[in-house]
Amino acid sequence: SVPGVNALAVHGDWLAMRRTVGRRSVLEVRNLTLVDDVRRVLSGQAGSLSRPSLRGDTLVVARSSSRASAIFAVTLPDGSARPIRRPRPGVELRGASIGLDGSITWVEASSCKQRVMVSSIGGAGRRQIGSWKSTAVRDGGFEPGFVNAFNRASLCPSGKRGGGGRLRILEAVQGADVTYVSAIPAAGGAPRLLMRPER
Repeated sequence: SVPGVNALAVHGDWLAMRRTVGRRSVLEVRNLTLVDDVRRVLSGQAGSLSRPSLRGDTLVVARSSSRASAIFAVTLPDGSARPIRRPRPGVELRGASIGLDGSITWVEASSCKQRVMVSSIGGAGRRQIGSWKSTAVRDGGFEPGFVNAFNRASLCPSGKRGGGGRLRILEAVQGADVTYVSAIPAAGGAPRLLMRPER
């Protein structure tokens, strides 16, 4: 057995494992046709790596921390990892996956909204599949009796202050005709599975 494993992906001769080692999350790959052929291809602080997604000789995973966020593609068998998506400041990338056609699906989350996006691995054909309110709580940027601050809730398209959306979007996976989106209630509770038909 392998200690600390909390997510797996398998395709063909390859197995990808996300493990917790001390205060780190590590991503390792194993060639199932060989004995003891395990390689560490990516790591980050605990909880920073998404569940891996594997298809053919390509593995994708999102890594997010308080300082940076990116989606990485790992080419097998050499195990080299390269960033294929980097967001603009203030946007977090979550839950990257490879679809049946080799396209990449991921979640972009900002203080205003959460979006499920899809494109080719090279970035062509980028489009939005679904959009939800951010779970962030926004205030008006000022207190009664004080001069209004410039950084107000109106910076978001809704222009409203108060509580955010009710669902935190975690990841999305493309099927043949439907995109499956996993989410958890912002206030706590059981995970939910949402389905978005392909357009």
